Amino acid sequence: MFSITAKFKEHSIKFRILVIVLPVVILSYIILLSSFYMIYVKESRNNILLEHEENTLSIAKNTASYFSSLNSNIDLLLYGTEIQSLIHSYADKKLSPEEVQSQCNTLFSTYLLGAQSKIQRVYIVLTDNGIISNQTKS
Repeated sequence: MFSITAKFKEHSIKFRILVIVLPVVILSYIILLSSFYMIYVKESRNNILLEHEENTLSIAKNTASYFSSLNSNIDLLLYGTEIQSLIHSYADKKLSPEEVQSQCNTLFSTYLLGAQSKIQRVYIVLTDNGIISNQTKS
């Protein structure tokens, strides 16, 4: 131990301070940076999980709202007074199938486009096996 102290005293004060202080400074920087990094990673992870949870809840809410709106529009379409009166007029032979079809196309577009749905075709099968749909015959 005496030889280390003697060797150390041979160097200048500047070198001695550098040898003593530099490892402490480097170690403190490493500890400081690693703690900041760990805090940043933990906060980032928490923020991502929170955002993911909020997005999932929002998507679930929007999906439920979409299907509720679609369901109510389909109920209005099938059981509404306009379509029921058209079906009764068709059954009573007051309207031709072409007239019923054209009026139903308008109603189908109004109700289903109002829901902003992706439904492309709607078919209503009547008791006499007649079919009303929003697809024109080609």
